[in-house]
Amino acid sequence: MILSQINSIYDPLELVDPFTVWAEVLMRQLWATEVKIDWDVPLPEGHKRDWVKFFMDLFGMSNTKFERCLKPPNAIGGPSLVIFSDGSDSAYGACAYVRWTLDGRGFDSNLVMAKNRLWTFALIVSTHPYCARKFTRHVMSESAR
Repeated sequence: MILSQINSIYDPLELVDPFTVWAEVLMRQLWATEVKIDWDVPLPEGHKRDWVKFFMDLFGMSNTKFERCLKPPNAIGGPSLVIFSDGSDSAYGACAYVRWTLDGRGFDSNLVMAKNRLWTFALIVSTHPYCARKFTRHVMSESAR
């Protein structure tokens, strides 16, 4: 049931990738356990708590809205592209936002794109910062199009 629920998340623009990467990390933790879990066996209690929290948060994502137009009606000047990237021992990712100055002395920003990846098992920890920088450059080039 877990795998079918994760695969049912429809996100062609990958805007909720920062959220769904957590499901990929949880799946990897299930596969990496010393005691192999069959499809019809209930989850161990520790894993079950993590999955219940994930699915409760997933249910809350139904209220999340993304604007189709990235430019607000009261924007002045040109946009700024803001990119954040981060990583952990499990995954790394980056997201790009467009930021506009508003005529009412404020700012507005909208998510343009997000990307993430899980670390491969063979990757050496010292390469993490290099991969994050490379990934950020990739997101910059993709979001500038």
